[in-house]
Amino acid sequence: MNNFFDEGSPWFTHPLLTTERAEAEIDRVLGWCPDAVDVLDVGCGFGRHSIELARRGRRVESIDPSAAMVEEARRRAAEADVELTVQQGRAEELDGPARYDLALLLFTTLGQDPLTGADPLQIVDETLHRLRRALRPGGTLVIEVPDRHRLEAMLIESEQLGPVQVERRLDTTTGRVRERFVGPTQTFDLGYVTFTRAELHTRVTAAGFDVVEHLDSALVPPPPTFQTLVAQCPAG
Repeated sequence: MNNFFDEGSPWFTHPLLTTERAEAEIDRVLGWCPDAVDVLDVGCGFGRHSIELARRGRRVESIDPSAAMVEEARRRAAEADVELTVQQGRAEELDGPARYDLALLLFTTLGQDPLTGADPLQIVDETLHRLRRALRPGGTLVIEVPDRHRLEAMLIESEQLGPVQVERRLDTTTGRVRERFVGPTQTFDLGYVTFTRAELHTRVTAAGFDVVEHLDSALVPPPPTFQTLVAQCPAG
């Protein structure tokens, strides 16, 4: 089994993950926190949001569990001639003083199942608590994840994405999704947890955040199954 974020993943060529989309997403994010300077991009992937933020003069630190994604983010940052700090790491292991104005958990980063037997919901809760401590007072957290009810209603169980065949299953009891991507030479597996609007709100506030906006949409559509939550650390 190859993890979806390993070398050769279809993620590198996902048709939605364009530079133009990243520009529009960061426009939306900075509309909530225009004065944010120090940014943490969690699950940065190949760095499209990090690079766009760095282009706009932000100081960006990026983390991702995948060595392949970290390597590609560094390569693309160098190609774009922007300065990024990109490290292999997991948000649930963050430590240190509050030093960020903005933290991003975009495009299903929150709720990723490492497929190692670890409980992804425990990882979710630990991640949120660690980010609460990592953000300065008044700092902003932006989360973009699938909405369980809409995903269930619109679930596409099988589709072809270019040369890759995708099979998708949702456990309606647990809200967990498993996807298999079968390509010409490699097969990749992906797992993640989905949240109802109420569940996401509850977990974020339990970590000590104040929810300031909750949208029934992605930062930039499609897909139509996403929700976006914006929260802040208490100012005092």
